[in-house]
Amino acid sequence: MTRYKLKELKNTSLHEKNIQHAVQMKIQQRKPKRFVHITLITALISTAIIIFVMNQLNPEQNRLQATETPTLLNIFHEIDGAGVAYSENFREQDMQHIRSLRYYREISLAHFLKLSGVTFPNLPQPFDRENGTVIAVNDGFFTELQFHFKSDDHFLNISIAPSWINPVNVEELQQNLVDAAGNPMEIEQINESTAIVKQKRNNGSGLVYNYYFYNENDDAIYTSAGSANEYYSYHNGLIYHIGYSEAAPVDEQQMDEFVKDFIVNNEIRTLNLEEATIEDNWLNRGGKTMLICLLISIVSFSILHVLLKNASKKITKIIWSIVWVVLHTPILTWLVSFSTGVISGDGFVGAGMLVISFPLLLIIGLCIILPNNRTFRGQLMLLHILIYLFTFSCSLNDEVNRTSSTEQIEKSLK
Repeated sequence: MTRYKLKELKNTSLHEKNIQHAVQMKIQQRKPKRFVHITLITALISTAIIIFVMNQLNPEQNRLQATETPTLLNIFHEIDGAGVAYSENFREQDMQHIRSLRYYREISLAHFLKLSGVTFPNLPQPFDRENGTVIAVNDGFFTELQFHFKSDDHFLNISIAPSWINPVNVEELQQNLVDAAGNPMEIEQINESTAIVKQKRNNGSGLVYNYYFYNENDDAIYTSAGSANEYYSYHNGLIYHIGYSEAAPVDEQQMDEFVKDFIVNNEIRTLNLEEATIEDNWLNRGGKTMLICLLISIVSFSILHVLLKNASKKITKIIWSIVWVVLHTPILTWLVSFSTGVISGDGFVGAGMLVISFPLLLIIGLCIILPNNRTFRGQLMLLHILIYLFTFSCSLNDEVNRTSSTEQIEKSLK
């Protein structure tokens, strides 16, 4: 039997052909590749988690604590509320009615003055500052204070709200000195930069006067609407909206003098009314979007790797090209433009980079995918990693700058 096998093996051409065919089939067969990008993806996830933890433990959070840096709103206690008070006649000019507010429980004027360290002037008769109350509302950046005084069924209400926009356009108002309800308006220029608009009710159909009131039963702040004689002015970044009951027994000349003096000389304006209550951290400044972009990239890479594992090169390139154009290029474009805007501190620069980076990233990605390149997924992953590292670095640098700026401001205030 041994001789027979040796004899059969003398002609090896058939076996050689079988071996060559098996080798060719092996070469042509797609080699299963180990998903080597799992290490890089793990590194990205770890980086995101570390940055998230760092921002949660950031010292900037501690500066908001009342024990370290007392603020105006520490005088009040936040409660529920609804509604926004505004001037009916200047509604479209100052846009106060569109604010989303936080509400703070009413306190006595005496308590407020004691804690804030300011004084309040005497009021025209019949109103007395001894029975005054104070309500605070905050729109996330600015704190509005309302001082309310009662005398029998009459009231005097003084609202002070910070604003970057001056809603009192004297030249425009002088062209029509009548409000929407037909009441005459009077404009008095008390200095070069400040004018007071007076609205005195004399026909019984005045515009609605809105102000805040505290409901003890609900322990909440609401708005009340009524009729009142009004003063409206803008001085040194503050909107003054003052109203008193239409039938209140007041000396109008005395009230006019009080309002003019109060707007120019009151001590309330020395308080810090620009107080941000929106938590300012990395997540609220683009961090959430960055983490979502990171998750989308990881999921898309993982899913496409599994779905296209046995697909032909042509199908793989077509699918990756579509995904790159529709999904990845917009994501990376946003990250690049966002980071550039953070570095420069200018939104216009970020918008300019948006226009530049989109076609550039689109071309780079297609140049990686379309050629006969077996490692294009690795190159795309590397491009993602570089852009994510650039974005996270810009975000961390911005966080450090914000913290140092905050510390400098606090030192200067001390």
